[in-house]
Amino acid sequence: MNKNIIIYILIIVIIIVLITLALLFLKNNNSISINNQNETSTFSIEINDKPISYHAEGYDVEMIIPEFINLTPSFNSYINNKISSELSYTNIYNDLTSGIVNKDQIGDFIYNVKYDKYDNDDYITIIASQEIELVGIRNKSLKKIYMIDAKQNRLLSLKDIMDNNLDYKKEIVSQIEDLASKKSIELIGGNGLGTIDDDQKFYIKNKKLHIYFESGEVAPVAVGELDFEMPFTFEDGFFKF
Repeated sequence: MNKNIIIYILIIVIIIVLITLALLFLKNNNSISINNQNETSTFSIEINDKPISYHAEGYDVEMIIPEFINLTPSFNSYINNKISSELSYTNIYNDLTSGIVNKDQIGDFIYNVKYDKYDNDDYITIIASQEIELVGIRNKSLKKIYMIDAKQNRLLSLKDIMDNNLDYKKEIVSQIEDLASKKSIELIGGNGLGTIDDDQKFYIKNKKLHIYFESGEVAPVAVGELDFEMPFTFEDGFFKF
């Protein structure tokens, strides 16, 4: 009798475990299905910190770069390879030293990278800040910006987020010139910015559009980097003005 009771209990436990596993499987499948149908995402994009250190004679490198985990496999591979290549300390070092004839003049190479991440609905902003120094020769600060549409698995351009308005460049230039004037910043040329390129650097933070220029790009080097926040409204994935 006691043996039969034990068998019944074991059967009940096995049934409960199987039902629990089945429910978990269905829940995970539903989440993936919803995302694939381009409906509201039920999971957040996972990004790991990828530390890179290299300390040898003439090198002092400390980096933390983002590594995407759960985008589509092809885009995951593409964006991770792109970030890794563009921030690579060997590529940066080669660019810095390519024009130096006398290699004995090259000092220690110091390179530090960290990044910030901002979520804006389906858009993810990654800003990688680079501090670069070739001791005694050059030093500079740069930003690499990656604007990612997590829903469509693609990199974004300004045109993609500007509400199909053909005059968005003109409006952005007008806003930049106004903001520069208020800050007493004289843009290079003295006659205004004119226009911006199709691949103009930008990012989204707290659903605000920022237009970014490297030091010396549109104003004297002494002014440093320039970051202009546009007074546009973010609605349904687009900026309106």
